[in-house]
Amino acid sequence: MREIISLHVGQCGGRIGEKFWEGICDEHDIDKATGQLSNPSEGNANILFREGKGGRHVPRAVFADTDAECIDVLRTGGNCRYLFSPENSITAGSSTGNNWGKGYYESDALTEQVLDCIRLESERCDCLSGFQLTHSIAGGTGSGASSKVCENLRENFPAKLYTSYSVIPDDTTTIATHPYNAVFSIHRLVEDFDMCVLLNNSALSRSCERNLRIQKPSFSHLNNLIGSVMSDCCAPQRFRGPMGSCDWRKMLVNLVPFPRLHFFSASWMPQLSDNDKPYAGLSGAELLRAAHDRRYLTMEIQPTHGRYLTTALMCRGDFSSYDVECFIPAAAVTNRFAEWIPGNTVKTITQTPPPNVDRSLCLLGSSTSIQETFKQISEQFTAMFRRKAHLHHYINIGMDEMEFTEAESNCNDLVSEYQGGDYCHCCIDESWDEEWDEEE
Repeated sequence: MREIISLHVGQCGGRIGEKFWEGICDEHDIDKATGQLSNPSEGNANILFREGKGGRHVPRAVFADTDAECIDVLRTGGNCRYLFSPENSITAGSSTGNNWGKGYYESDALTEQVLDCIRLESERCDCLSGFQLTHSIAGGTGSGASSKVCENLRENFPAKLYTSYSVIPDDTTTIATHPYNAVFSIHRLVEDFDMCVLLNNSALSRSCERNLRIQKPSFSHLNNLIGSVMSDCCAPQRFRGPMGSCDWRKMLVNLVPFPRLHFFSASWMPQLSDNDKPYAGLSGAELLRAAHDRRYLTMEIQPTHGRYLTTALMCRGDFSSYDVECFIPAAAVTNRFAEWIPGNTVKTITQTPPPNVDRSLCLLGSSTSIQETFKQISEQFTAMFRRKAHLHHYINIGMDEMEFTEAESNCNDLVSEYQGGDYCHCCIDESWDEEWDEEE
């Protein structure tokens, strides 16, 4: 058994975590109030849950925030308020005020409590596989405190796998200091994580509006989509398929050809409104054909502006192995894959679909076009740093300008690595973009 411990940091990370665990409970028929497993044959729930007193299933999860109010809402008002262990809901310190430096350098008490909880959870595991983090890199706690916690985790558990689901800032972000916070977070994500799935609110909102037909999507709707992506990513470990269960460590060997280029975009389908579900009846072949459709992306990128280094295709439910095998070479031709990487698509099929649908598909893509996101954030960082705007907020807590220079340099190096070499030499299909603009 290879268990996963989940870490949800900050307000955004906590809300995503709550939606994720709601979906996981539905998949394994676990009662959210009692923690009792109704159908033991439904997959291997112990990957994400530990069994407590009286057969109660307790999530292997830690929630942490410097804002006590957010943790109190989780404990008293959430749908899963009786599900989580109270000792694993941690609040300590004072508000970070959207300041990465404050979250990183003044979160010692929070970090120590989180590490104690994780050590205890790890001792309850037979064979711990790794950790998954949910957070936002725009604010202070999700960026700074999570950077501190994960840096310490790396020192204590160096051989484990680290995966993050990171909400990155976009044009809708209202935090003035987000370029600083984002670049400092990216600096740590490059060094401390094995795989990072990037998401942003613009793409998620557009998916909800266009595909789910929700006129004014709330954060709850966006977090539901993120939770679906997370659920499908760990489904190969929880449910068996034609080829048995799958180990993430083996998958990452194929998914990450360069150690620093471990950032992925995600697509998830079917995205159907409640009114459309009775009439859709999408087959596995139809879902596969839509896998690379930009309408289902949870991240604002232009895939035609780069080349896919690797992808992971995770199918759940009634899929034909033949259809999946036929799809891979066709997708490699039409979507500009790096032809010099053999076997650059990892595929898994699990026979258990998510609740309320017959099948689902999640595509993780490592595309060089993701460099445009880092480049935009880096340019915003440089524009502010050159003018010393908002710099005093960070200097006053003891940070040095050299830290800014180092983080900026690391982010620029990341962009250069995505741009460099043969793996980014491809033409941009302007007609594809024109077609998308016409649809808009």
